[in-house]
Amino acid sequence: RDESVILRIIHVQNLNSNSQKGLRALLKKYDVELEQSNGQGRDQGKSFSRFVALNKPRRLAGKPLYHAKAWKAQTDHERGVRRLTFGFDYMRLVAVEEGGGEGRTSQLMAYDEDENPTPRYNIYPQRCSVFVQKKITATDGPQKAVFPTLRDVSAFDNNDTIIIFDNAHNGNCHHTLIPMRQKAECRWRRLPHIYTPHIPTDPDKVVMTCLKTILNDIYYRTVNSWDFILDQSWEHVNILEDAIYELPADETKAPELWNSAALWLKYDKLLYYHKETFLDAHASLKSSLFKNSPQYLPFPDITKTFARLENTLSDDLVKATQNLSDLMYKSVEIRDSHHSLRLGASMWRLSWVTFVFLPLTFICGFFGMNVDIFADNPGIKWYFIAAVPFMTLVLLSWYLLKEYFNRHQRRANERSAYTALFPRLQNENPQLWTRTGPRQNVHLESTWARVKWWCITRW
Repeated sequence: RDESVILRIIHVQNLNSNSQKGLRALLKKYDVELEQSNGQGRDQGKSFSRFVALNKPRRLAGKPLYHAKAWKAQTDHERGVRRLTFGFDYMRLVAVEEGGGEGRTSQLMAYDEDENPTPRYNIYPQRCSVFVQKKITATDGPQKAVFPTLRDVSAFDNNDTIIIFDNAHNGNCHHTLIPMRQKAECRWRRLPHIYTPHIPTDPDKVVMTCLKTILNDIYYRTVNSWDFILDQSWEHVNILEDAIYELPADETKAPELWNSAALWLKYDKLLYYHKETFLDAHASLKSSLFKNSPQYLPFPDITKTFARLENTLSDDLVKATQNLSDLMYKSVEIRDSHHSLRLGASMWRLSWVTFVFLPLTFICGFFGMNVDIFADNPGIKWYFIAAVPFMTLVLLSWYLLKEYFNRHQRRANERSAYTALFPRLQNENPQLWTRTGPRQNVHLESTWARVKWWCITRW
């Protein structure tokens, strides 16, 4: 162990069951015990060591349960260090042509070169964890007196250290949150050489500046992954909009809408977990590791940044999907209403047929009775002699009843006309009219006036 090292940066990628021994040795070097699983498959990672060892979100019924947490900062006066740990699950978009769909949770559509909708990205759950350790310096205040201990603190690494545990779903080092040997990781290798010439007399400031840069890279990489996911999801929603607006009553798109709505709900929950995790980590850094150097605090504008992401999620995805669902269901309701109207028209025609033949059926039943009046078996002519007048009487009765109800039933346009007429009549003759119609108990002197008043009120 070289005590002259300013900062140790350890980037661990793609832990698996074969690397548990090495993980246990690494964590033990920093006084972190690796807990064992409870054996029930329900351990979500209550401690940081267990969270790291699980290396991927736990699944329930084949669906991932996303988790994120920032543990409270700890101070070890015996070793003279403070440390902070946090971890979070996130969603990674991988192009369909880059790998199979094993382990994916969802799939996003996009337009190909011929502008045809096709599956473009698979969504995989992944996990990232961060361990930060910083030595207590003179600027942090006097160390508290402690009782003698049997622990050999020299067996631990007590230098300034940051460890990033970064896991991909398929073990590909280029699919992690911080890809191997790319921009961020290459910059981390040069950090001490970048900042040391500018702050030659204060190594602690160099450490805090490097920690701020690394933590900000993790933070911005997470935010950028959210921006990319939301952009691709917006294109997925546009494809659904085109398909549903073309055929609003097509119920085959309903499962896609439901799956999309469920996916946006996962987005919302995971976004909230990320915001709370970074806020808790920021608060712990402010009160512990960066207590006397607030100017080096990482994670700027957490609330503002995640509020922007939440608004984008709500406006571009959630509300758009809700509008599509409303449109589809309303279109289905309109289609069902048309079917109901056609069915009603068919029933109306059937009722007419029944109405026409009902009098004739009655006459048939009358002539078919075994009574003495028909003992001589009268001829068929008597059926028509009885049926024609009876049928005429039924049709005439129906017509008179129809005309009566039509005359005594006000239509909507008539009611609106009277609504405008009554106030004018009230202004001209307040003794006879009100805003709702003619007054009751109106006493008129002449008989002719009473007849006219009766006709007016009845018409």
